[in-house]
Amino acid sequence: MKNKEKVNNWLQFAEEDLAIAKILLQDERRSANIVYHLQQCVEKNLKGYLEAKYQNIENIHSLVVLLKLCSILDNDFNSLTNLVADFSNGNHCRYPNSDATCSADAKTITEWIQITEFVKKFVIDKIS
Repeated sequence: MKNKEKVNNWLQFAEEDLAIAKILLQDERRSANIVYHLQQCVEKNLKGYLEAKYQNIENIHSLVVLLKLCSILDNDFNSLTNLVADFSNGNHCRYPNSDATCSADAKTITEWIQITEFVKKFVIDKIS
């Protein structure tokens, strides 16, 4: 894999976002920040996959767009679209007056963390 270092960088940054989300889970008042970091984790994992497949990665933050790009290379990525739909605009949670889904109860956030972990494993399996 020619871009192995870049791929590993994307995956490492994704792992850090997931770890931060789990730490923040201890304080439900931080749900907007948790949603942001979960979105970032999925985004960076998808970018890691694209990097592994030698795709130019533009300044894209939309999980929908990234999943479409991944799906062009592997149709299996279509199965992730509905899974991440609820927090796919989490990057907007860092801004006031956002209409993105930025808050959720602990049970929902825990489910989203599990989805994010599934996406992470899915991507790593596809890269391997």
